[in-house]
Amino acid sequence: YSFEVSADSTLSAGAWWIMIYNSTTAPADGAVTPTKCYALASGVTSYSAAWPSPIVFTTGITIGVSTTGCYSKTASVHAYISGDAK
Repeated sequence: YSFEVSADSTLSAGAWWIMIYNSTTAPADGAVTPTKCYALASGVTSYSAAWPSPIVFTTGITIGVSTTGCYSKTASVHAYISGDAK
């Protein structure tokens, strides 16, 4: 029901995005359609969120970060991601 993402100085040097997919794997870079997307401004090094009611993910849950936006994924390995589920 919740997740946290911590970005290192490389990722947080510019704007970045957290994307959540209804999938067991992250899609390839390029055009994507995430279930949820959060935009983070340059300088932001962490983000956490929780849902009071669970969001339905019928296939799986995959969380990743991108340096190019919600609908055009360019993956970055400069983040630590954790999540909690019931």
